[in-house]
Amino acid sequence: MIRKIIFWSHLVAGIAAGIVIFIMSLTGVLIAYEYQMVENANMSLYSSEAAGQEPLSLDQIMSAASLELGRDISGVVVWNDPSAPVQATYDRRGGAFMDPYTGEYLGTGAEAIQNFLALIRGWHRELGFGGESQRTGRAITGASNALFIFILISGVYLWLPKIWNGASLRMRLWFQKSPANSKVRDYNWHHVFGFWALIPLTAIAVTATAISYPSVKGMINQLAGGPGNPPRPEQGQEQGPPPGAPPPVAAAFVAPTDGPTLMSLDALVEIAKEADDGWYKITAAAPRDANSPAEMRISYDFPMAPTQEKTLSLDPMTGEIVSEFGWEQMTKAQQVDQVFRRLHTGEFYGIAGQTIAGIVSIFACFMVWTGWPLAWRRLVSPLIAKRKSASASA
Repeated sequence: MIRKIIFWSHLVAGIAAGIVIFIMSLTGVLIAYEYQMVENANMSLYSSEAAGQEPLSLDQIMSAASLELGRDISGVVVWNDPSAPVQATYDRRGGAFMDPYTGEYLGTGAEAIQNFLALIRGWHRELGFGGESQRTGRAITGASNALFIFILISGVYLWLPKIWNGASLRMRLWFQKSPANSKVRDYNWHHVFGFWALIPLTAIAVTATAISYPSVKGMINQLAGGPGNPPRPEQGQEQGPPPGAPPPVAAAFVAPTDGPTLMSLDALVEIAKEADDGWYKITAAAPRDANSPAEMRISYDFPMAPTQEKTLSLDPMTGEIVSEFGWEQMTKAQQVDQVFRRLHTGEFYGIAGQTIAGIVSIFACFMVWTGWPLAWRRLVSPLIAKRKSASASA
């Protein structure tokens, strides 16, 4: 009786959320390597480094970008590669790539790939709903994520064979070479994909649900010893900007004309480089005045997990490291918040985690794809057969 209740609940939940889960899984595959796709596309703007040529100072690059764009520039992003462009930043999402040797404006990045990924993210998060309808889309995906958790948990019970023997376990653990028919194949694939993807898919579904429902995340943060939903970190403490976007930066750069002399941005960046070896890129926010620290966010790996990032606040007059903020300095609630955001995409474990997230998203597509014909055979086929039988007897 219990198995029957769980089976029908599993089936109904799958029918209710199947299409949405399929869309989220498919789009999840397409954006699995989002950071790499954007970064590699942007790095096509690499400059042709001239032999023996000295790069321009970062202040010169910022001034050139300001003249080109007609707006204040607040900082730069530099990569640990002498031929990489320098990105001059002006807000959370805006930046212009500049040639580090000539100051030539190279554009704002690979707009085509960024626009494509933005479209896919829109379908992943809101099912393509735009404008005021985004809330409706997010409500649907949030409910579907919650149902997906139930589908996975109930699927564990239904996966267990009624009779334990080698044949029943093989049917559930690995693909049959020559299934007798499509029904057997769908049954086999549904169970195999579900078994091997269970743990990472559960992590993805749980984190997605927490992201969709702030009250859930707040409750988890409280269990971690935090105050519920933690307030947004102070400047320089935020982690994980949108893919391909510069992080939050300080107020707009204003070249000092009088008063105390600030250290050059190049000197401040060099201090950040010396503070930690093995950096991948440094996002530097220029100090506005003598009372505004220079924020240097150092990323040690790509894609960046929160454990591989650190922000240093430097005294703009002396270059002294005033404060340091990274994984070790986060509160438990902030760490939980970062885990939930980065575990959902797999980025918490770097490219290996992203790969696993992408693979199990493909598995989820197959689980839905095989679940549909199984549901059809259980619900619709008997009705069709019954109607045909009734017509034949009449």
